[in-house]
Amino acid sequence: MNDKTISTPKFILKYGLILGIIWGIYFCIRFATDNVYTRNWFFSSMELVLYISLIYPIYLYKSFNKGILKLSEALKIGMGVSLIIGLIWIILSIVLEEIIQSEYIIQNLNDIREEMLINNPNMSPEDIQETMRSDKTFFLLMDFTFRLFFGFVISLVAGAIMRKKKEL
Repeated sequence: MNDKTISTPKFILKYGLILGIIWGIYFCIRFATDNVYTRNWFFSSMELVLYISLIYPIYLYKSFNKGILKLSEALKIGMGVSLIIGLIWIILSIVLEEIIQSEYIIQNLNDIREEMLINNPNMSPEDIQETMRSDKTFFLLMDFTFRLFFGFVISLVAGAIMRKKKEL
């Protein structure tokens, strides 16, 4: 009997990079169409499809593993791939906000600063600067956390549905 085992870290890295590149292409399309910060039903449904595509690596792992899949393996694969996708998305976001579209961000930050001054006229410039800096980091971390959470939920459901134990 020739038992080949799949290297889970290599599998996660391979499919994480593949799906991360697909997410990156989606990000570039949104950037090219000037819809990075727009929310509508089309982009929301596209992101939902991209999140659901996380099921594919779990399914492939099960088929490469002779139909055997543990829930822990599904969670490990789903979270690993989600982690890689989240890191790629954050890198692209930072590149967009710091390098490519920095003048847009500056304009956006100036608008936020004016709004903060209207709402809180007693704030010092240092407080405003610190709040804006922490808000940007907070939103990046929240986006990353949301992607990991969504990846966890999808892998949990997919793993529970596709789970199959070894038969004796």
